[in-house]
Amino acid sequence: MQDPNLVEMRPCPEDACYFSFFHKMDWETKPRPAKSIVSSQCSNDLKRLSEITHPVDPNTGETNALALLICRGTGECDLDFSDPKVIAKWSNVRICQHHIDELLNKWGSSFGFRNAHIYRNAEKNVCSLPEGIAEKHRGTARPPSTDIMTIKESDAVNKQFGYLVHPGIPLCKTHKQFLAQLLTKKDQVAYKRTHYEDGFYSNSDENSCPRDLSFIEPSAKKPRTQAGYALKKFAEFVEVERVCFPTKNFGDLGKRTQQNKVCSSRKLFDAMMDAVAGGNGEELKKQVLAKLADDESWTSGSSENFKKIMKQTAAQYYAAEDRKSRITILSIVANSVPYLTVENHYMYKAAKKFARRNKFEAIVNLDDPKITRQRYDRDTVHFFIDFITSPAIMIGLPYGTRKVKLSDGSKYELPDTIRQQSSSEIYEMYSKLMKSSYPTTTALSKTTVFRILKICSATDRRATTCVDYYTADGMQAFDGLHDILDVWMNEDLAHLGTLKQLKTELFEAAQYLRTDFRLHIKKCSRVADHCATFALSDPSDREMSSSCSTSTYKHNYNLKCDRCERVSSTLQSIEIYSEAYVADALKKTKDQSMKQVWEKRSEELGLIKKYKGAIFEMKKHYLRAAYTSQEREDIINNLQDNEVLLTIDFAQKYLPRWHREKQNDYFGKKGITYHVSHSTARVGDVYTQHSFVHIYDSEVVQVRDILYLILTKTVHTIFQDSRLVVITLSHVLSELKKVGIGKVHIRSDNAGSYHCATTINSMHWLMKESGVKIGSYTFSESQNGKSSSDRDANRVKRKAESYVAKGGDITTPEQFFEALKQGKPLNGMSIHYGSANYDEPGSSKWEGISNLNHFTVEENGIRGRRYGGIGQGHFLSIDKLNSMNGTHNFYKEAGFAASGIGSIESEKEKVKSGLQTNFWYHAECKAEKKENPDNDFSTCIQESSADEQDDEIMRSTHDVGKLYSCPEHGCAASFVSHWNLEKHIIRGKHTSTPEKLTLRDEAVNLFGKNIEEVQKTRTYSVVADALDELKETTENSALTIGWALPKKQTRVRVRQTRRRKQKQRRNRRRWGKRHVLVVLFFRAKIFLKLHTKCVQFRRIKFIFLKIIP
Repeated sequence: MQDPNLVEMRPCPEDACYFSFFHKMDWETKPRPAKSIVSSQCSNDLKRLSEITHPVDPNTGETNALALLICRGTGECDLDFSDPKVIAKWSNVRICQHHIDELLNKWGSSFGFRNAHIYRNAEKNVCSLPEGIAEKHRGTARPPSTDIMTIKESDAVNKQFGYLVHPGIPLCKTHKQFLAQLLTKKDQVAYKRTHYEDGFYSNSDENSCPRDLSFIEPSAKKPRTQAGYALKKFAEFVEVERVCFPTKNFGDLGKRTQQNKVCSSRKLFDAMMDAVAGGNGEELKKQVLAKLADDESWTSGSSENFKKIMKQTAAQYYAAEDRKSRITILSIVANSVPYLTVENHYMYKAAKKFARRNKFEAIVNLDDPKITRQRYDRDTVHFFIDFITSPAIMIGLPYGTRKVKLSDGSKYELPDTIRQQSSSEIYEMYSKLMKSSYPTTTALSKTTVFRILKICSATDRRATTCVDYYTADGMQAFDGLHDILDVWMNEDLAHLGTLKQLKTELFEAAQYLRTDFRLHIKKCSRVADHCATFALSDPSDREMSSSCSTSTYKHNYNLKCDRCERVSSTLQSIEIYSEAYVADALKKTKDQSMKQVWEKRSEELGLIKKYKGAIFEMKKHYLRAAYTSQEREDIINNLQDNEVLLTIDFAQKYLPRWHREKQNDYFGKKGITYHVSHSTARVGDVYTQHSFVHIYDSEVVQVRDILYLILTKTVHTIFQDSRLVVITLSHVLSELKKVGIGKVHIRSDNAGSYHCATTINSMHWLMKESGVKIGSYTFSESQNGKSSSDRDANRVKRKAESYVAKGGDITTPEQFFEALKQGKPLNGMSIHYGSANYDEPGSSKWEGISNLNHFTVEENGIRGRRYGGIGQGHFLSIDKLNSMNGTHNFYKEAGFAASGIGSIESEKEKVKSGLQTNFWYHAECKAEKKENPDNDFSTCIQESSADEQDDEIMRSTHDVGKLYSCPEHGCAASFVSHWNLEKHIIRGKHTSTPEKLTLRDEAVNLFGKNIEEVQKTRTYSVVADALDELKETTENSALTIGWALPKKQTRVRVRQTRRRKQKQRRNRRRWGKRHVLVVLFFRAKIFLKLHTKCVQFRRIKFIFLKIIP
């Protein structure tokens, strides 16, 4: 009887090509590279190996063509054809003509299989060594070849790395040296040598065919394998019947036979699960089936569909605007696709957690099918509305309005808001808050929450990423470059793979500038792209610049960032391609059609240069924004007890609203101006906040609105200028003095009413009037650094809308104040209504003040710098400060005003104890009081801030992934409790994590953290230099000092003839209006005499005299 453990053997066929089946050696453990794959198609003309003759390139290190052919086809590269035994065993093996051409005759021919085995650029061969064997080439393109691979080197790569690489492929100089070193190592390792004894392979079974077992003549009866015999034994052991060797494919069997095999397979599967799980395989079975279902749902049984899905996912990933959106996109495939397919471990882990959180929530909902319906509770709805309009959920300032239809069919206008969280995330945050802080209160159901969020919808965060024109122009430039590359692809101007690679590089460049580039900015760095001192120093003014070669952290700019260089090289490559196309078209301009092509290519070149400039300006803007944001964080971190950071801003004007608005009232509205001052204070060790809203009893106008005042004969007006800002600040400082604040730091945007000599020169007068010391006055970069005031402005706007909805009218500043006074006061906000009176100041001048952004108030004057910490700055002594004088009379107040506190000491004690105060607002922790209900103090967990947490380590809680994420764009901080999130927002110390983090970067970061404490006491220069060398590649710097300073706006001069014609056209238009303008001038003269507070007479007179010829 035949031993069942032996494989059934068949005679070797003589009428089939040897390569009609897949062959490989034992040491080939890795998948074959794309350029080493042997086709399975065969032709009908067969030849014996002994009949094949072909000249061999001596550079391959082999003189026998058969050895080269077998090495390329099977990976057996150590055959010695001088041995008669080897010749005898291979001489009668048959190969078709197709495989002879593919592996030998036409292997490197341009008319044969060259492109299937060798990488090439537009002109010549390039290095074709597959990735994963040696170090990668620098840059995106493969370097030209200088040598070729020998058969011994191919054998060494196969046995050392498990890859089959064809001998004869072109190699660069670096990889050739690498293979030479590999040959010396190969001789020291003993591999299992394939040799021949008695006509058979020694590493095969005694009764096997001299060729591979897969080379068996096809027959109707399938061969029995070792796995088949093992399966049959396993079936007999677990007592599963009707398990036999298949003679046909499963699809060719009858229905009844298929059903029997399904039943047997199910029993075998259950038995296998029990054996693997140790007796109880139900849980393992569920997880395996769930995994199979996930894989099937993605691939649908087709690898082509899977590739399409992954390509679409990758495209959406690159097009995503922020880190949160990319994690959401990646989470779709994270639980169904292994890490090797995604190849982005740093965000892959976060995406898997995000996916598990949503999956866990779905399972919980399925396990609890009970639904209780009841009428809604008005207080519960109000609490939820307050929750979604809190700073933890709502970010930025709302722009515009949207209309919502009520149940009775009428339309209601809501202010537009901005939220970064999705509806599911908001529900999770709300549900966790209710369970932890208000366990006895009935929360809204998930369906109700989604209905409210659908009605009270918000603008997606991506709609506001391009508010400032730097980012808008930069992203538009990237889009323009993509459009140009698309045109080149349609016209087939370059290799398709090259253009696709350039488009991918553009996506990654835009993503890098928007995310990780800001994290690389340091005050001092050996990389010119990252060094803020080098980038923001003014080369034309020594007092506005600092040298990194003489400072405490002296260094040279001899390093470059790989990712910054990739951005520059990508843009430079596109420009080089464009210049080549222009030159090529210029040579053929004799043809009229080619002349049009040349004009088109020239226009593209001009656009590319323009786009490069816009992208560079965006990069400069991001550097300035990162540095000024760091200035704000430094101010908050260095706040001492009873010190405040004050952020001021004129909010968007509120347009008058009537409860029942007539059509003639809808048009031509004049907005109501109000000013917002947000203070972040440190009381003891607690960060708290308060906001001041100032509404003026007189109409606030700007200088450009003077004609409106003349025509409407309005007299009671004040101008929205620096004088109004100074008087408002005087009142804010006096209010802060009442609650014990001794020092403030002021911050605002670059509006003309703030960034002027009158405002800056009045700092000493403000300190004298209020008794509060002013430490500094800083200006933020465009659309960066005043979100706290924007959030308060939105709260004001929402309350005003609620007042109108209840039947009120807001048409005057006093009605606006009464609307904010009604109902429950806004937390941590005081509203003041009154007037501002000021004396006429003299001429306040500070030459070049528009270029200064950081002012330090000193005892004897004020020192101004372009940016904080860079240069000594320009000092203006106190005797040269021509400050203004004035008084304020805010006779009405509402909300949590300073006059309502008991005492300064009681306010401080409440803040330190975690209790709500009459003035300050801080994050309050509310927990269920189980043991002692009368205890006023809760046992809340103090969570560490974002900078103290590890980027990739999340806390393990019983609720999977239910965390409160910071709504600030780019911040990766997350917390378990809602009140810790509010504390984080108040402090404003946001931490961004990089989109890409390599192993080298992770090692450098951990190494830097470990030696940080050592460097505080002693400095090892050798270690510090080695650490810097790990971070970037060494090259010479090409940037110049001050490269990131704002670019001055320049105007192109108009030619004299064109200017004269324009002046003649203007004069003809003006003569017809001269009579009207003269009347307006005399009316303005009378108006300005009546309006004694206005000092704009000279300016208005100059304007009218210039208008009237």
